[in-house]
Amino acid sequence: MENKYKEFVINRLYGLIEGSPKSLKDMMIRDFKTIFKQEPDSINVTSTNRFVEEENGSWIGTMTVVLNVSGEEYTITRDWGEEYDNDKNHPNFNDEWFYEGDDCFSWKKSQEILKSLY
Repeated sequence: MENKYKEFVINRLYGLIEGSPKSLKDMMIRDFKTIFKQEPDSINVTSTNRFVEEENGSWIGTMTVVLNVSGEEYTITRDWGEEYDNDKNHPNFNDEWFYEGDDCFSWKKSQEILKSLY
């Protein structure tokens, strides 16, 4: 699969701050058509739960995206639990802008994955 499609998936998955598997899938289908002027064969998004707190809507778990384009498949999983376990020990974790910068684990992980493509 061409790296431009993989980058698309990585950037959408790791750019997600809040959302459901359905909302991510819908956004990705819409954006894919706009950016690449074609429809993917399929995009599927699944999730697993590690922690759910109904009262305040907190969720920690994983989301896995499977993109299929021209018969080629790319799969990637984002683990918010792993991110939280790393981020909670950072000295700036309680800063309201922490997730807007490049100190958070999700930023570092996404950059590592993108670099591995080349």
